[in-house]
Amino acid sequence: MTAVEKQHLIDALSYQIGRVERKFVREQAVNLLVNVDREMACIVAYNVGVDYPSGTNVPVSTSYPSLSIFNTRYYAYTQKVGVLIGDGFNSQEVINVLNLLKQHGVFVDIVSETLGTVTGADGTKLEVDKTFLTSSPYLLDSLFILGGSANNEAKYYQDIMYYTKVAYKDYKPIGVTTSAQSYIPTSKENNLAGVVFGANNPNFGNEFVEAVAIQRFWSRT
Repeated sequence: MTAVEKQHLIDALSYQIGRVERKFVREQAVNLLVNVDREMACIVAYNVGVDYPSGTNVPVSTSYPSLSIFNTRYYAYTQKVGVLIGDGFNSQEVINVLNLLKQHGVFVDIVSETLGTVTGADGTKLEVDKTFLTSSPYLLDSLFILGGSANNEAKYYQDIMYYTKVAYKDYKPIGVTTSAQSYIPTSKENNLAGVVFGANNPNFGNEFVEAVAIQRFWSRT
């Protein structure tokens, strides 16, 4: 298993066992894990507040690379992209990317302040599918951020920042148009892996579709 997959397994076990109220039951569970892998069992034991287990696992050298998520064949098909958009968007930029996503079988949710329509700078209208209240960043596989204007600018900004922070923390792909770069905080600590910027990028649409297909960018910081 890769380091990412090992950590996911440890986190999942720590969560499930950690929700058990009786300590002796948590200890029993950890004592079973030691038969699988002692290092993993000791980390989980520490996380759930029980003694390290005795014993050790039987050494196994067989591996199955096909079971790793890192060897998955990636497709954009059936992924869901949340389009965070307000009024005044660049219609040509938006329509081109939306058409490209749909050509690759990607589901698109137009998310905005209210239901109804949003209007581009040239008068183009798009039907809103969900609001920030009725959708959730946890239900979207990636984000396409356009920004724009809204009636309540302060709330609109907060909503987009919330969605963006969750998606970034969860390693999801994020597409950012020229007018929406302010929603992506940059620093020396953030390598922005999986964030595709539209500014001065004639291949933005294709690069974003490729990012959507990859689904998670585990090297992101």
